[in-house]
Amino acid sequence: IIHKYALSSGTRVLSFCDSYAVGQNVDTRVETVLAGGTFDLERGVVYYTQLSPYEIRMFSLEGELTSIVYRANDFIRQPNVEYRNGGMSFGPFAASVSIVALNRGGFVNVAIVSGDGGSFQTIVDLFSAEGLLLATKQFGARVPITCKDEVDRLYAADLRAAPKVVRYRTVVK
Repeated sequence: IIHKYALSSGTRVLSFCDSYAVGQNVDTRVETVLAGGTFDLERGVVYYTQLSPYEIRMFSLEGELTSIVYRANDFIRQPNVEYRNGGMSFGPFAASVSIVALNRGGFVNVAIVSGDGGSFQTIVDLFSAEGLLLATKQFGARVPITCKDEVDRLYAADLRAAPKVVRYRTVVK
C-alpha cells in the first residue's frame, strides 16, 4: 500500500494501491522483499513494481491508477515462504526489486533472482515512458541498482570482489 503524507503535519492524506497478495495464498508481508517503488515528481508518476507476477503499476500523484505493465518472463518463481519459530523464512526466490525513473522519460526495473548453487543473477529492464520493454541486460551476480544522475547513468553496488560503486549508461542499441 502506498501512503501520501502532508509535509507540514506528517498526517496521512491518501492511501492507494492494493497488495498483490490479497486473494492469494501469500502472506502480504512477503511484499517487503518482492516489491518496491519510486516517484517521478516532474512527470507526476508514482511507480510500484512487484515480482511474482512481474508487474509495474503507474499512478498519478493523486493515487489514480493510470497504467499497468506486465512482463512475461521465465526467471521469476513464486516465493517459497516457510514459517518457523514465529517468523518467516524464504526459499530461493526473486528479490531486491527496485525501480528508477529516468529523466528523459521511461524507467528501469531491477530484479535480483537466485540461481543454482546459491548464485544470483540481476535482470535490468529498460522501459519507455509508455511501458514498452526496450532492452534487457543480465548480470551474473547480485548488482543492486539504486539511483541515477542527471544524464540517466545508473549507479549500483558491486559486491563481487570488493565493495565498489559502478556506473552504467542507459543506451538502447
